[in-house]
Amino acid sequence: MVSSMLEAALSQTNCGASLIVHSDQAWHYKMQPYRAMLVRRGVEQV
Repeated sequence: MVSSMLEAALSQTNCGASLIVHSDQAWHYKMQPYRAMLVRRGVEQV
């Protein structure tokens, strides 16, 4: 659910600046598909 919502939000942004995402759901940090999605979109994970 979180990944699909983030993907939807990222598809609607046209931001030229670097994006940073923070989630207090720590298990997402370890999920390879989630991390790969962020990399594809150029989002820095903190």
